[in-house]
Amino acid sequence: MSRTEQARDIVSRRRPLLEKIKRIEASLEEMQGLLTRFLDEEETFKQSIDQGNRLQLASLQQRCSELRSEIASQLGRLDKLRSRFSRQTLNIGMVGLARQGKSRLLQTLTGLGPREIPDGNRTDCTGVRSSIMNNQGEIVATVSFYAPSIFLDEVIAPYFEKLELGAKPLSLNAFAAGVLPELPAEKKHSAVAKAQYASLQRYHEAYPQYRELLGQEPRQITRDQIRDYVSRTSADSNQPQSAFFAVQEVRIQCPFPDADVSEIGFVDMPGLGDTGLGHEERLLKILAHDVDLLFFVRLPSPSGDSWNETDIHLYDTCARAVPELPLHDWSLMVLNRTVAGEELGDNLANCTDISEQIQSKGTLFAELVVADCSNGDEVRSEVLDPALAYLTAHIENIDARYVRKNQEQLQALQQEIERLFTRARPETILGAETIGSNEEQQFLELFENVWQENVHQFEKFLNELFQIRDSSNVHFVRSITEVIEEAQQDTGIPDLDKIERQRAEEKSYDGAFYYFLNEIRAHLSNKFLNLDESLSFTTEEAKQGVGRILKGSGRLGFLSEAEGTDFLQQLYALCTVTGYNFRLIQEALDILISFKLSFRGLIQHRIRKQMDNLTPDRIELKKFNMLSSLKFSLKNLVQREKITNAESLQRYLEEAHKNVLGKIETALKEFHYEPNQAIFAIVEEFTDRAFRARGVRNQWQAFYRMNRANIWPEQFKKIAQGTYLRERWQTLVQAILEACRSGDWELTTDESERVRSEE
Repeated sequence: MSRTEQARDIVSRRRPLLEKIKRIEASLEEMQGLLTRFLDEEETFKQSIDQGNRLQLASLQQRCSELRSEIASQLGRLDKLRSRFSRQTLNIGMVGLARQGKSRLLQTLTGLGPREIPDGNRTDCTGVRSSIMNNQGEIVATVSFYAPSIFLDEVIAPYFEKLELGAKPLSLNAFAAGVLPELPAEKKHSAVAKAQYASLQRYHEAYPQYRELLGQEPRQITRDQIRDYVSRTSADSNQPQSAFFAVQEVRIQCPFPDADVSEIGFVDMPGLGDTGLGHEERLLKILAHDVDLLFFVRLPSPSGDSWNETDIHLYDTCARAVPELPLHDWSLMVLNRTVAGEELGDNLANCTDISEQIQSKGTLFAELVVADCSNGDEVRSEVLDPALAYLTAHIENIDARYVRKNQEQLQALQQEIERLFTRARPETILGAETIGSNEEQQFLELFENVWQENVHQFEKFLNELFQIRDSSNVHFVRSITEVIEEAQQDTGIPDLDKIERQRAEEKSYDGAFYYFLNEIRAHLSNKFLNLDESLSFTTEEAKQGVGRILKGSGRLGFLSEAEGTDFLQQLYALCTVTGYNFRLIQEALDILISFKLSFRGLIQHRIRKQMDNLTPDRIELKKFNMLSSLKFSLKNLVQREKITNAESLQRYLEEAHKNVLGKIETALKEFHYEPNQAIFAIVEEFTDRAFRARGVRNQWQAFYRMNRANIWPEQFKKIAQGTYLRERWQTLVQAILEACRSGDWELTTDESERVRSEE
C-alpha cells in the first residue's frame, strides 16, 4: 500500500475504540456521581455513631474522595485516547528550542515559506501553535482565539501563582487597568523569575492591542495574513507584534510537496523551553491529544556543543505528556546539519558527537537522523521517509500498548472500588447493631405472638377456602353467564343485504355460507377471551388474602400500602438482603407470586372443541322443520336441499351459532369449581412452605429481628434510627458495587492483547 493508504487504514482501524471509550466514560461518570452522593451523606452518618467508628468512617470517606479524583484523572486519560482515535490524520509534532531549525524543517516538509511559518536568527519568531494539513488547492488558514475566561485562567493566572504576585485578577479588565504587583524580593535574584516577570509585562503592556480579538469566533485568513497572527515580529521591520497573544491555534491547509502523505499532518508547538509560564502545560496537552510521532529538532553548534541540561529538561517535559508510553517509542531526533559556506559553517562533527552522546545514554529516541532541514531532498530521504516507515510499522503496536496501559489503570480502579466497598459493611463502619438481653427477651415474646397469630389466621383462611373448594366459583360463573348472554345478543350473524353482497363476491350461496361460518366462529371465540380477566381477578383475590394476613397479624404493613402480587414482590425483595439467608421464605413467596390461572391454558382448548359446527369441514346441523330430524354433513345437506336465498342461509347460520353456544355453555359447567380448587391448592402449598417446613420458623425469626424497629417502632425506638442509617448505608454501598460490577470498564482490544502476549 502507499503511505496514504497505510495511514488511512490505520485511522479507520482506530474508529471502533471510540464507542468503547464512550461507554466507559458513561460508567465512570455514573460512579463519580455515586461517590459524590456517598460523600454528601458523611455528616448524617458521623453524627449517629461513636468516636471510634468515626475514625473508620473518616478513613473510608478520605479514600472515597481520592477515588473520585482518580476517576477524574482517568476521564482525562480517556479524553486523550478519544482525541487520538477520532483524528482523521496521523500527526507529527515538532518541538525544539528557538533557532534550532524547527520552523525551517516545517517549511521544507509542507512547502510553506517564511510568511506562513516565520523563522529568524535574531528572535524567536513563531509564537502560536499551528496545525498544518495537506490539501490540494489554495493555501488557507483558520485562526482561533482564546475565550477571555480561558485566557485569564490558563495564560495569565499561572504567572501570579508561580511568581507569588498575589491572587489572580478577577477579570481581564482588572488585569489591564491595574499596575502589576512587584516581583517579591526573594525572586529578584532569580534570572528565570525575572525573565518570567518580563514575559508577564509584555502581556500587560500589549493588552490594548489584542484585547478585541479575545472571544472572537474563528476566522478564515489568507496566506498573506498568517504571519500577522502567529509571529512575534513583523516580516519587514522585525518589530514586535501583539495579535499572537490572543491566538489559541492556527490551522493551515496547503498542498504538501510529497503527494503520498495526504493523511499526515504536522503540528508546530513553539514555547516549550522558553520563559513563558503556562506554555508548558498547554503544549503538553496538545502533545497528548494531537500528536502520534514527535520530532525533536536540534542544531549542534559548529564551534562545539553537547547534549546538555536544557535538552534533558525539554525531553523530560515532553515525556510527561503521555506517561503511559515511553517517549522513545514515539519520538525521533532530527539533528539539523549545516555545511561549509553557510553562515554557521559545517557542524557535521558536532552532529556526530551529540549523536554518540545521546546513544551512550540509552534508548532515548526511536530513530536519530541527521539532515539539512532546508534541503528538500535530504529532508525527504533522511527524515520523512524513515519517520513514515517507522510510523506505519509501529503505530498499531504503540496504540495497543497505550490502550493496555489505560486498561490496567481502569482495572486497578475498578478492583479498588469493589474491594473498598465490599468491606464497607454497616457493622464495620457504623458499629454493630446490638440488642440488650431485656430487649431480646421482649423481641422473642413479640415474635412468638406474631408467629402464633400468623399460623392461626392462615389455618382459618385455609379452612374458609376448603369449605368452598368443590363449589362453583361465583365470580367465574358470573363472568361465564355474562359472556354467554353477550354472545347471544351479539351473534355476528350478517343481515340479508350483507349476505347478498358476499354471495355476489363468492359467486354462490354455498361460498358465502363457508365464508360466514369462519367469520362467526372468530367472532364468538373472541368473546371468551374476557374470561382471562376473570381468572386473573380470582387468583389476585387469593394473593390479596395472603397479603392481608401478613400485613395484619404479621405486622408487615410497614412495607407499603400495596396489596396482592405487588406487596408479595416487595416482601420478596426485602428478603434479598446480603448476608442473610431467607431462602425458604423466598421459595414460598415465589410459588405464590408466579401462580396464575389462564383462559388459554385451562379452558380455550375445550371451547374450541365445541366449535366444530362453525367449521365448514366439520359441521353437523339439525334440519329445520321442513327437513327430517336426522343430522348429516353440510355436503349432504347441500345436495338434498340447496341454499337458494339469503333467508335460508341466515337461518342455517343462526342454527349453527345456537347449537355451538349451547355446547360451550354445557362444557363450561364442568369447570365452575376448578378455580376454587386451584386457589385452595396454591394457598395450602404456600402455607406449608412458609409456616410448616423445617427451619422456616428460624428464618422468619431472623427476618423479624432484622426489621424489628419497623415492625414494633414503639418498643424499639432506639434501634429505629440505627436501622434507617444502615438501610441508607446499604443502599448507597450496594448501588456503588452494582455500578462497579455491571458497568463497562473493558477497553482492551484483540490487538492490545496480542501486544501483551508478545511482550
